[in-house]
Amino acid sequence: MKPDLAFELCKNKAHYKTNTKNIYSAYKDLPIETFLKKCLLYNDNSSEWIVLKKLSQDAQESQSHLAERYLYEPLSRIIEAILDYFYNEEDSHLRWITETHKKSMKYEEEQDDDAIKTSPDLSDMGGGPSLSGREVDVDIPQYAHCIAPVEVKTYANLNERDVLLQIAVYSRQCFNQQPHRRYVPAVVLTESQAHIHVYDRSGMLRLIPAIDIHADAIAFVRAIIGISTVCGGSNKHNEFQGPFDPNVRWVADTDYPQIQVYNQWTNEMDDKESDHGDSEDSDANSEASDWDSDAPEDEAEESDAEHENSGEVLTNSTKRSEELDQELECDCSARKSLISNLYDVTSMRFVRRMVAILIKDSWRPFRRTAEWKLLMQTKDMDGVSQMIAFEDGCQSGVEQFRRFICEGIYVERPYLHNRRFSRIVLHAYGQSIRYFDNKLQLLYAFRDAVAGHRNLWMRGILHRDVGIDNILLGQDGSKEGNGGVLIDLDLAIRVDRVRKLSQHLIRTGTRAFQSVAVLSPEGFGDAPPPQDHLDDLESFFYILTWICLKYNGSHTMHKDSMTSTYLDKWEAPDAVICSSVKAKFLMFPTIIMLQQYFNNEIFKTLLRSLAAMCCQHYLEKIAISSNQTTPPTLIDVHQEAQATHHGAFLRCIDEAIQKQKNEKVDWVLPPAPPPMITKRAKSKNVRYTTTRKTLNGDLLRHKRRGDDDDSRPPSKRLKVSKE
Repeated sequence: MKPDLAFELCKNKAHYKTNTKNIYSAYKDLPIETFLKKCLLYNDNSSEWIVLKKLSQDAQESQSHLAERYLYEPLSRIIEAILDYFYNEEDSHLRWITETHKKSMKYEEEQDDDAIKTSPDLSDMGGGPSLSGREVDVDIPQYAHCIAPVEVKTYANLNERDVLLQIAVYSRQCFNQQPHRRYVPAVVLTESQAHIHVYDRSGMLRLIPAIDIHADAIAFVRAIIGISTVCGGSNKHNEFQGPFDPNVRWVADTDYPQIQVYNQWTNEMDDKESDHGDSEDSDANSEASDWDSDAPEDEAEESDAEHENSGEVLTNSTKRSEELDQELECDCSARKSLISNLYDVTSMRFVRRMVAILIKDSWRPFRRTAEWKLLMQTKDMDGVSQMIAFEDGCQSGVEQFRRFICEGIYVERPYLHNRRFSRIVLHAYGQSIRYFDNKLQLLYAFRDAVAGHRNLWMRGILHRDVGIDNILLGQDGSKEGNGGVLIDLDLAIRVDRVRKLSQHLIRTGTRAFQSVAVLSPEGFGDAPPPQDHLDDLESFFYILTWICLKYNGSHTMHKDSMTSTYLDKWEAPDAVICSSVKAKFLMFPTIIMLQQYFNNEIFKTLLRSLAAMCCQHYLEKIAISSNQTTPPTLIDVHQEAQATHHGAFLRCIDEAIQKQKNEKVDWVLPPAPPPMITKRAKSKNVRYTTTRKTLNGDLLRHKRRGDDDDSRPPSKRLKVSKE
C-alpha cells in the first residue's frame, strides 16, 4: 500500500505559501493572548514554551542530538492545556490528546501490511455524535475517534517525503473508519516548529512556511484549535466547513448513524427533465465535456442554481429551517442498506413504509456530470438502479474546506482539482451477480443487466464501467426485467458530449473486464475509435466468462492454480499483456477451462457465440480505423448502431435461458472427501475404499484398484434438484 500512496501523493500534493496569520483565521477572535499569559507552560516574556526550550538548550550544552522520545510528553501537555482552555464541558464532543506511539490502533485495510506503522506519535482524539457510535475508551485508542493525527520529529531528523507518506497512512485510516470524513487535518511538530497538512478528497495540501511555535505562539495555538474542530468553528461559522459531515450523527451507544438528506428532486424537475432534459448535454454549439479543460467556469454553478430552491426535505415538513429533515438510519458506511421512513418522490406524499435503501456518497471532479443527473433520466428504467432522492451542492467542494483552513487561498485563480460532494439515495438490490443461487438466476440476471445497458444506450447514456460488482441480483419478487440490475453511473457519459479527438483517449473501467480496444488504443494508430457500447458488451462477456472459470456452483469459488494464474493476466498492470491475453481468448475461447458446474453445451455454446461477436466487433473497429484518418464520434456510432448489437447479444442469452429452463436438474459435483486407506494397504498397488453420502442419504461406494488397473468405472456426477 505504501508505494500506492507515494504514487498518489506525487500526483496530488500541493504546497501553498501563506502568512501564518491566515491559518485557521476563523479563530482569530478567541482570547489566545489571555491563555498564553495564564498558561504555566508558556513564558510570555521570553516567548517560549518552557520545557521545549530547556530540552533544546540541554541538548546544545551536552553537544548531543535531541531524542524524539523526549518531546512526546511536553507536547502532549501543551496540546492538552489548549484543549482544556478552549473546549469547555458545554461542547457536545469530548476531546483529549493521547500518546499513541507505543500503542496499536486497529488497522482496517483489504490487505494488512505489517511493515507500515499504523499509529501516530500523538493523536488528537474525540467522542460525540459527529464522530462515531463506538464506545469511547481513552485507554484503547481507535482511528474511529481520531480527529487529527500528530506526528513528532526532531528538527534535525525531519524528512519531508517520509513524514508526508507516514501521515498519509494515518489519514487513510481515518477515512476508512470514518466514512463521513471530508478531510483530515494533521500537524507535524518539532521542538520549534509546527507543519500544517490537510489530506482531502483531492489529495494533500501542505502550508508553508512552518509555524514558529515559540515566537508565533498565537498562530500555533490557533492551529491546534483548528485541527481539533469537529463542526467547523465557533457558532457564527458555517458548520459545513468542518472535517465531519454535520448531517451524519450517531446516537449514543449505537452502531448506526442518523443521516439527514435534503432532497432536491421534485416533480417540477421531472417535468423539466422530460421536456428539456437533454438540452444541456446535446447542445450542438457546446464543446464542454466531462474532461474538457475549456469548459466554462460557471458550468457547475449554473447547474446548482437551477435546483437550489426546488428542494424538498425528507419529512412531513418542507421547511429546512425547522430542522425536521427525515433521519435515515444506516450502517456507518458510505454505501450500505438501511430501513427507514422515506419520502415518496413519485406521489409527493410523506408515507411510512419499510424498504431497503442504499445511500451513496461521492466526490466528483467539479466539471464532471453528476450521477444524479443521469439517474433522473433513467427513472422507471428496467435493469438500471433507481434513485429515490439526491442532495448536491449544499456542502460545496474541497476548495471551500481549504479556504476555511487557510484564508486567501485560491483567490487569484480557482482550484483546478476541486471536487464536489453529492449524496444519492437509491433502492437497494441484492448482492453481486457472482453470488448467484443457480444457473437460471445467473442467466436471468446477466440478461436483464445487458438489457438495462441497452436501455441506457438508447437513452443516449454510455455506462463505461461494466464490472462484476456493478451487476447486482434483483430483489426477490422483482418485476420482469429486473432480475439483474446495472448500477454505478459515476463514469457514465452522454454520448453527445464527446466530440474532440483527445476525449477518445480517455479510457475507463475495471481492468479485469476492460475490452481489448480500451486496453490498447495505440493498436489503432492515429485514429483510435471512441470507447463505445461494444466495449461495454465485451466487458459483459468477460464477466460471464470470469464466473464460469472461477465458480464451481453457487457461492463456491474454486481455487485452481492454473485458472487463477490465467485470470491474473486479465488484471495485469501491463495493459499490453492484458490486452494480448484477452485478444487471444476472443479468437480461441478456452472453454476447456470451465468449471464442471458450467461445463455443458448450454454455457459452451453461449460463451462461443458471445466471443465470436466480440471478436468480430474488435476486428471491425480495426478495419474502420485503418480506412479512415478521422475516427467516428460517439454520437455517430450511436446513431448508426442503435440497439442492433445489443439485440444480437440478448438473443444468444435468451436461447441459453430457454435451454436451461428445459433442464430438470442443476448439475453439481461436490468435492470428494480424502480417501480412507485400509490397514491392508502396504504395496504400490493400493486397494482402498472411500465412502460418501449422496444428497438423498444413500452411501456411494467407489473401489479403486492399483494404478495398473483400467477396469475402474468412470467418475459419476451427482444430480441436485433445482430449488
